Amino acid sequence: MKLSPRTLLALCLISLASKPLVASAGAVQVMLFGQPCQLQGPAGLGEAQLKAIHQISPEQTPLSDSLQNLQSSLERLNQTAEVPEAIKRYTERRTKAAQARIAFEEALQSARKSRNGERFAEAIRPWVHPRRLKAMTSRFEKALKAGNSPSAWEQIRSDFAEIAGPDGEEDFHRALRKLKVVYQCSFESFEDEQHPPERAPAPESAPDKGLQKPAPNHGDGNRSQ
Repeated sequence: MKLSPRTLLALCLISLASKPLVASAGAVQVMLFGQPCQLQGPAGLGEAQLKAIHQISPEQTPLSDSLQNLQSSLERLNQTAEVPEAIKRYTERRTKAAQARIAFEEALQSARKSRNGERFAEAIRPWVHPRRLKAMTSRFEKALKAGNSPSAWEQIRSDFAEIAGPDGEEDFHRALRKLKVVYQCSFESFEDEQHPPERAPAPESAPDKGLQKPAPNHGDGNRSQ
């Protein structure tokens, strides 16, 4: 099941709904999935390093199907001068994943225009295990026959993402735990969306003067003694 960014944020981060987010030593203010947050670290990490960590985070380097976004993510990942050594494994894997997605998207666009499955296979060969390459090429050729079906191309992208190797996201969170760096975020707007305010009850209407309550029946002979 694929969770939405808001749900992931709610599950993974610490809510500070009752506390104002005021910048302090060892912390920088950032935006994470549209939520105001602080990225906080121990005294050994300065603001420049914290900002650099956030700039190359998975949220800031999405591996989307847009070439422009992928190239932007790769540029961010190459800016690692201030990034701590503990993040190196993540940046290496994330960079490789971004390069693979770029090569894939370029190959997909070119091969779709030429309708050439062999050209597609050659372009993605460095990123796909030989045992999987034939299956990927077969899926590409089937998608061509299906026409411009968005679902067919999306399935190919999903298959490639699955077999191209790790995207580094787990390495990022592991490195943050090692560095004792945490995101602390406000969920006020998130909670408001999940729990809309209850409507005030409608005022009770005054009794209709034109209607009279029936008089009590005092003549019931079956009333119990």
